[in-house]
Amino acid sequence: MWRQDDLFHALSSTSGRVVPEDFDADFVRSGLRNDLVTLVAAPLMHGFGLNNSITTLSFGGTIVLNDRGSFDGDCAIDLIERHRVSSLCLVGDAMSLPLLDVLDRSTERRELSSVRLIISAGVFWSAEVKSRLLAYFGKARLLDLLASSEAIGTGSARSSADLVAGSARFTPGPFTKVVTEGGEFVAPGSGLVGRLVTGGRLSVGYFKDDAKSAATFLELDGRRWSASGDLATVEADGIIRLMGRETLVINSGGEKIHPEEVEIALRTHPSVSDAVVVGLPDDRFGQVLVGLVQMNSDQEFDESQIRDHVRRGLAAYKVPRHLIRVESVGRGANGKVEIRSHIDHAQQAIRSA
Repeated sequence: MWRQDDLFHALSSTSGRVVPEDFDADFVRSGLRNDLVTLVAAPLMHGFGLNNSITTLSFGGTIVLNDRGSFDGDCAIDLIERHRVSSLCLVGDAMSLPLLDVLDRSTERRELSSVRLIISAGVFWSAEVKSRLLAYFGKARLLDLLASSEAIGTGSARSSADLVAGSARFTPGPFTKVVTEGGEFVAPGSGLVGRLVTGGRLSVGYFKDDAKSAATFLELDGRRWSASGDLATVEADGIIRLMGRETLVINSGGEKIHPEEVEIALRTHPSVSDAVVVGLPDDRFGQVLVGLVQMNSDQEFDESQIRDHVRRGLAAYKVPRHLIRVESVGRGANGKVEIRSHIDHAQQAIRSA
C-alpha cells in the first residue's frame, strides 16, 4: 500500500526530477513533455510496468501498450517504428533476448533511432545482452533499476555505447544500505554480505498482512527501512553487488552459495541462452547445486564443457554437480521463474538418469 504523495515523489526521483515538498500546478506544467512516448512491454500487473506508466503520465507523455496476450518481439519492433517510441520499458534478458532474436533475423534495417532510453527492473539484465542491444539502439541509454514494489530507488546501473555496466552491480540510491544480521551497516570493501535495505519514501505496508509488514519494514538507526529480501555486499568504490535472494541461498558442505552468481556464470557461456540453479538435498554435503540450462537453438549440449566454463570464473564448490538441459526455463511475463517446479523437475531427471 502506497500513499500517493510518497509514490509520486519516489517515482520522480528515479527519473532525476526533484520534486519540492509543496509543489503546485505550475511545477507540474513545467515538467510536461509531449515528446515522451513509452512502450510499456512489462505487464501492468507488475510494479515496474505500472510505475513506468504512472511516471510517463505524470510527465504528460504517451503510453503504448501491446494488445497481445504475451510479449512478442516482432510486435514490439513494429510498435517502436509506428509510434516513434522514445522510451522502452522491458524486463531484463527475458524480453531483451526475444527482441534481439527478431533484430538478428531481420533482413532489412529497422528504424529504431527514436529510442533514447531503455529501462529494465526486477530481473537479471546481463552485460552481454546490454552490449547486443546497444549495437542496434546505439543512441539509447540503458537504465537497469534495482527496486521493489515496497521500495523505489534502491539503486541503478547506467549503460551507453561508451560504457556498459557490469551484471548485478548497481550504484546505490541516496537511502540504500546493506545491513548485517546484527543490524550494522556494511562498510565498503569489508567483504561482508548482508540484507539490502532502502529508506526514504516507502510504502505503508502490505494490505491486511501485519506479519509480512513487520518482517519487511524495519527500524534501524531511528529510521524506517524496507528490506527487499536480497543479499548484497558493498565494494570498495561504494558499488552494491547483488548476491541473490536470501531465501534461495544454497548451503553445500558448509559453504553458502548464491545461485544467481552461478546462473550469471552459466549464461556467459556462448551456447547458453538462459539458466536456473537450484539446490537439492544431499546426504554428504547437505545440498548440491543443479543447473537447468536452456541452450541456443543451434547449439549442442556439452555438459563437461559448460562445467569447465563455470570453473574458470568461480570456485570449484560453486560448479553445479549436475547440469540438465531444458527446452525453456519458463520465465513468466514478469521475468520470474517458478523455483519449486524446477526443483521437482531436477529431482525427477536425476532419479531417471
